[in-house]
Formats: sequence, C-alpha cells, structure tokens
Amino acid sequence: MPHVIMSERFTHAHRIHKTSDYDCVYTNGNVLRNSRLVLYYVCKNRDEPTRLGITMSRKHGNAVVRNRLKRIVRESFRKLLPYLAPGYDIVVHYRRSPGSVSHADVLTSLQTLLAKAGILKSNEED
Repeated sequence: MPHVIMSERFTHAHRIHKTSDYDCVYTNGNVLRNSRLVLYYVCKNRDEPTRLGITMSRKHGNAVVRNRLKRIVRESFRKLLPYLAPGYDIVVHYRRSPGSVSHADVLTSLQTLLAKAGILKSNEED
C-alpha cells in the first residue's frame, strides 16, 4: 500500500454533505466551465478546510459508471488539495464528454478551473 502524507488525505472534513451547503454554493457562488467540468465555488471561512461536492447526471450511465467518474474527480481533488487555498466550498459537476475518461484529463481540467478561480496556489509557494 502506498504511503499517503496526512495533509493529502481526503477526510470527512473535506466533503460537502448537506443539501443546504450545495444550495449555498449554487446561489452565492461563481461558475467556471470547460469541456469536461463545471466548477461552482464560494469562499466560506478561511479558517476551515476547502470542501468538495460532486454532482453528476444519470445520463452518464449506471451507478457503476457514475461512481467511477466520481472517484476520478475525488482523486484529482485529493492530489491538488495541498495546493488549494483554505475556506472554499467547491461543487464539481461532471459534463457529458465523448470517449473514455482518463485520470490525467480530469486532473488537468480541474487544475485549470481551480487556477482560473484563484483557488490554486502558485508553485512558487512550495
């Protein structure tokens, strides 16, 4: 089993659970889009960790397919987590895209959107 640094773990505190929190992001937040993802985000409290919520339409396929896509988005977010500014609530909606889905494509799409939103810290801060 690979070693995971504690700061890179995707814990319960990094997830959006309540419907009211999703609604808050949709109504008060900003939106960015690309061909693969739609990113809704709002800055809540800089003292709390950045949280992720994932939404997906049933048009993507059965539960097995949708859960696989959500795992890919979640893993991409986890890899970017050490570079994210704290205090944001982020909802990622996966758009229907033709062809197969690779982890690298989703990671690149998510990284691009987070950089445009100003949530992704620059590499110079490392």
